[in-house]
Amino acid sequence: MTSRARSSSRTADRPARSNTIGASERDLAHLIRAFERGDGPKDAAVKRVHARWPFAQTSVAARLIHPGGTEIRLSFACRNLSRTGIGLLHNTYVHAGSRIEIELPRSNGVTDTVSGEVARCSHRQGVIHEIGVRFDKEIPLPEYVRPDIFEGWLSFESVKPEDIEGSVVHADPSKIDRKIVSHYLRDTGVSLRQVESGADALKSIGSGCDLIVAEADLGDMSGAELVRKIRDSGSGTPVLVVGPELDAQTRSQMTASGVNGYLLKPFECDQFLRGIAEFLVAETTDSAGRATEPGHPGRLHQLAEHLDRFIAEGASVEAYVVCQQISGIAPRMGFDAIAKRAAWVADKLAEGHATSALAGPAGELAHACRDLRPAA
Repeated sequence: MTSRARSSSRTADRPARSNTIGASERDLAHLIRAFERGDGPKDAAVKRVHARWPFAQTSVAARLIHPGGTEIRLSFACRNLSRTGIGLLHNTYVHAGSRIEIELPRSNGVTDTVSGEVARCSHRQGVIHEIGVRFDKEIPLPEYVRPDIFEGWLSFESVKPEDIEGSVVHADPSKIDRKIVSHYLRDTGVSLRQVESGADALKSIGSGCDLIVAEADLGDMSGAELVRKIRDSGSGTPVLVVGPELDAQTRSQMTASGVNGYLLKPFECDQFLRGIAEFLVAETTDSAGRATEPGHPGRLHQLAEHLDRFIAEGASVEAYVVCQQISGIAPRMGFDAIAKRAAWVADKLAEGHATSALAGPAGELAHACRDLRPAA
């Protein structure tokens, strides 16, 4: 056997590295714990709009494009993920401004190609560097990470009240609590309908809404029971339940109901706004990564992309919700014709028409939304 053959044999016997730092799942968990404890260089104290969620992946494929144009395909270990970026661990320095395309796995097993730019690269320990990537466009974070619905599920660290818009049904037997929620929403663009019981909530929801906020104990039923009734009706409208600390059995029932999040009471205004922002704030960047303001048609551009995807996937409930959102947002931007078209598609979906039968009208609606431009 030649030396080259022996070398090839040794290489074949050696397990392939799943990432550039050669970390196993156990190694990565140890590294992340060390970073969280503050061992080594500290993270910069930055007030972020979007919270970073743990995303301990040992192998995420990517194509890195250096400023000079050189391309290389690598597999990175990941530390965390937010709506607007990802933290990757690498065995060498990478220049800020380098382009990168990441094969990002969703919770359902589907992989998306997400493009972005290296915003920073910090030395951590030994050969390990942490790369901070800023995405060109925000991602729907809950579709990639399934957080605990009771803690650590808020993806916003701060939110502007004027960025929150949509229709909300709030169910709470307490007159004081209803007043508090109404007060918290005073500077938002939310259209609020308040009811006192679960039965009244089910009636109010029938006329459509973007979000349901319900007390854990509604008197005539629990919040979990309300969520189950909503899901049994085929509705995918997000539900946020608010209430006291729950015991293990009630937590399990709440999780199984299909609730989207649980907010512990009492809560401050900022925490409540961050909670509803998960469902009522559209992505804040357009396809070029530029910030979009409330009223900017970039919001409708993004809803159009969601509509195309849901129609293609046959997800009629999700497509209905998107159409409802378009019909609610468009008039406030002066696009009444778009709103009427979206309401028509939503009505057809509500009547039980198949998404395949509505592919033409829904596609035209999405196309019309994408063609919108900001007012001069």
